[in-house]
Amino acid sequence: MKATNWIWAIVIAGVLAVPGCKRGSQGPVALSRDKITFDMPKLHEALASTGPEIQDELRAVSFGIRYGQYTASLAALDKLASSPNMTDDQKKAVNELREKVKQAITNAATQSPGQ
Repeated sequence: MKATNWIWAIVIAGVLAVPGCKRGSQGPVALSRDKITFDMPKLHEALASTGPEIQDELRAVSFGIRYGQYTASLAALDKLASSPNMTDDQKKAVNELREKVKQAITNAATQSPGQ
């Protein structure tokens, strides 16, 4: 009898625990760094159907922003902006992010080294 109770207790605990383990599906999230929100999902969406060269630059942008290497991100964004195969919507997304990166560079330059 005791073994049956333990088995039922384990089954009930398992049934109750399974819904708690389910993660909701999350898409890409905007990066917030140095009090600036970078809308990376918008850029990824705009450039989703581009070629491998553009995707390489997109990875460089993401990497630079993630690790605070804004000048590297800005260089990659400049390459993206000068690409002749970009549509107007893609150029708009690139330019919006370029402005955010320029703002981050300015903010980093004005902060004192002790902060």
